[in-house]
Amino acid sequence: MHKIKLIAKFSNTTHQMPIHVSCRINNETRWAASVLEKTEIAEIDFDDQQDQKYHISFVFVGKENVENEYVADTAITIDSISINGIDLEPVLSRTAQYKHNTNGQTDFIQSEYTDFVGFDGSINFEFGTPIFKWLYQNYPW
Repeated sequence: MHKIKLIAKFSNTTHQMPIHVSCRINNETRWAASVLEKTEIAEIDFDDQQDQKYHISFVFVGKENVENEYVADTAITIDSISINGIDLEPVLSRTAQYKHNTNGQTDFIQSEYTDFVGFDGSINFEFGTPIFKWLYQNYPW
């Protein structure tokens, strides 16, 4: 069985309060951490032999303080997202969506992918296996 590895690195911009990050794959949580002072790294293995699509959601919550007020100046940066060492930023900048509620000021809206996540919400994208086929179809070579 041939495996591929999705790796994502997350940092907290202000270290004021922890932001909770989880990775959901096809609606199942496969990784979770609270990001505060150190970089947190998600590493998730996939079977590359099957012809399969995966819906990936990196979910960000916890911008509220103990008074349930949003802390506007804290955020998460996505330092990198890669599969088997291949940077996915060129693909994600064209295909991923950032779904958020502007710190409770709006209903959920979708905007373009960003590596700076300043609102509770999620970064959503899909990829498929075998990975070489998906990269060939989606990577802006």
